[in-house]
This record gives sequence, structure tokens and C-alpha cells, in this order.
Amino acid sequence: MWELPLRFSLILVLIYSVNLWSQDLIQTEYERQLFEQIRCLVCQNQSLADSQAPLAIDLRREVRELIELGYSEEQIFDYLTQRYGDFVLYRPRFNAANAILWLGPACMLFIAIFGFIRVTRTKI
Repeated sequence: MWELPLRFSLILVLIYSVNLWSQDLIQTEYERQLFEQIRCLVCQNQSLADSQAPLAIDLRREVRELIELGYSEEQIFDYLTQRYGDFVLYRPRFNAANAILWLGPACMLFIAIFGFIRVTRTKI
């Protein structure tokens, strides 16, 4: 008599736990992707995902809290850059302050090609 309801409740518990487990995997993969885009402030050449520094552990906890609060990836990056500066991002955003870093190599290449063409044309 109790066998059928017991089996049914066991199946429901298993289905629910598998669903929670898969959501947790998705959450941790999303967190891992975010952590790889954020620089550890102590170990400058390591991402937050790779670093085991105490500050990195605190930052990972803080990012997890922001995710739980419903912040988007962009909002999390905005929050971190306001608090720690552009250095915290592995791929800083393009803005007026760092435009020379982004455009400088292309301008130097253009000047070098222009100079090379001009020098070779005058010799011919």
C-alpha cells in the first residue's frame, strides 16, 4: 500500500535534484567564464579563475553574490571597474583614455607604409 506513493515521491525527489544539479553546473560554467575575464589584482598575470590569492577568493565570492542578485555580465564589469579601475578587466573597454593604446599600432603601421612608399618612389 505504501510502496507506490513511496516510489513516486522518490522519483520526484530524484528529478528535482537532477534539475538543481544541472542548474548548478550551468551557473558554475557562467561564473568560470566571468572569472576568466577578470584579472586578479594581486597576481597580475592570472585571471580570477586561476588565482588562489585571498583577494581573488573574496572577489569570486563578491561576483557570485552579484550574480545571485541578478546582475548582468555588463553590470558586473561596470561595478568592478568603478571599484577597481579598468585594470581589473583582461580586455579593457575602448574609451578616450586608452584610445592611443588601441589606435597607436595601426597609426604607426600606416606611417611606416606611407614613409616606405614615399622613399621608394623618390629613388625611382
